[in-house]
Amino acid sequence: MKVPAGKRARLRVWVLAIAAAFLAVLLWGGVDGYAGSYLVSTIGDLGLIYATARGINALVSVLQGTEIDLPMLTLTLGELLDPVNDLIERFSGVLTFALGALILQQILLAVLSDAAVTWVLAAAVAGLGLLSLAAGPGVNRQLLRLLLVTAFIRFSLGIVVALNSVVDARFLPSSDSEQHRQMVAFKGNLEQMKSMVDGREPGEQQLADLQEQLEALDAMLAGHGETRGALEQQEAAVEQQIRIICDRLPWWRRCTVDNAADPALAGLLEERASLREQQRELDDVIGGFREDRDQLAGRLECLAERSRGGDCGLFDWLGEMEPGQLVASRLELLESRVSYFVDNALNLLMSALLKSVLIPILFLYALVIVTRKIWRRVGALPLA
Repeated sequence: MKVPAGKRARLRVWVLAIAAAFLAVLLWGGVDGYAGSYLVSTIGDLGLIYATARGINALVSVLQGTEIDLPMLTLTLGELLDPVNDLIERFSGVLTFALGALILQQILLAVLSDAAVTWVLAAAVAGLGLLSLAAGPGVNRQLLRLLLVTAFIRFSLGIVVALNSVVDARFLPSSDSEQHRQMVAFKGNLEQMKSMVDGREPGEQQLADLQEQLEALDAMLAGHGETRGALEQQEAAVEQQIRIICDRLPWWRRCTVDNAADPALAGLLEERASLREQQRELDDVIGGFREDRDQLAGRLECLAERSRGGDCGLFDWLGEMEPGQLVASRLELLESRVSYFVDNALNLLMSALLKSVLIPILFLYALVIVTRKIWRRVGALPLA
């Protein structure tokens, strides 16, 4: 039985339209670039957290067997640091797994977006489009399915990472930065305790470690400053769009969320409010980092001055305290930080697992479901 020309043309149009869309997205490369930038940033952030965790692990290992003689009491630091010691090993292991998952995504994305792979795939898709011009309905149906599978393999990873970045940017970054800042502060407390227990003058390695922490804080402040600037630019662009719409309204109609002239204006006003809220949250995080940075810079300057034989006021006054009193005060501070550190570490751990494994798997599963439904729709297209 001869297939009507209209049916053949309909399948051919579908093949050509999907092939054209495939080529447009493939040669554009915007999704891959956005996803690649997100992976580089996220791997760098998790790398900083991992380095801090390993530093804490090393300090805990050194301090765990230390005994401190206080009036009427001998205290083993291991008793205080047991929760940290148990957690930090697991934390480092899970974070290694999360980093491995992100690096694997980065490698796969680099392979799929390679220029040679892109041009070979573009030529193959263009060939399939040309083949559909001379093919019958049955062949065109198979071409549609082949294009569908190829598009899923080529674009699914980039789409998953891009969607993951949207969720990450909306819900996770400010809290992650704050929790990492608290981890850095806890590491500083451990270093102070180690210095007091050792009873040594600040050495070159200690000064170098403090300088490295200071540079890391400066880098994080610079990154947050860039994010803050980007949010300001987005707000300025939204503000300009709002002004254009508001200028067209009569003077008695105000541009507010409750009295918006149209849905587009309401959406812009809500977006502006959201951007301002993100900026306020980021300002709080930046303020905390700046406080830590100032404290660390003061401590570094003080230790450098003492290493040269000078003095630096309050630090030296603390040095004149009775050793037992000084260690007891540091122990009290350290004890108050332990439970807070455990909470922060668990939150960071869950965040790392979400952004590296769980959320990508959920988005990939959703894409698989959508692809299967389209596959079945293609199979149901009539041939006659």
